[in-house]
Amino acid sequence: MHEDICLLPNLLVYKGGLKCANDEVKSKKLNLPSFPRSLKNIIKPGNIGLGWLLPVLNPNKPVVFVNTDNIGRDLEFCGKGRGSASRGLVNDAEVEIATLIVKGLLACDLSPSSIGIISPYRAQVREGFQN
Repeated sequence: MHEDICLLPNLLVYKGGLKCANDEVKSKKLNLPSFPRSLKNIIKPGNIGLGWLLPVLNPNKPVVFVNTDNIGRDLEFCGKGRGSASRGLVNDAEVEIATLIVKGLLACDLSPSSIGIISPYRAQVREGFQN
């Protein structure tokens, strides 16, 4: 993994023992050939709510933390989990945010096979595949 992604678990769990596979992997970045120009189809003038997407997809940033509280205000997301213990939990805001990020990556010509999403809720993964 990229050295910036490796940094946090290395400090918190591995006491500096975690190493990147090699120098190429250590500094590899996403190849988004049409970034940022292709995002104009997603981030349109007057659509203030999607302004957060540009820095999230920036291929020069290997690690990005997304403050969903701020996005929630811009996009009027509910942000609350729904569901039950028997059916599973779903955070609608997280599903929509992940969907928008994937749409942005695809618009920038990233191969679908290069995209993976990790979710703490199985029901949320199922919900995401429906979108």
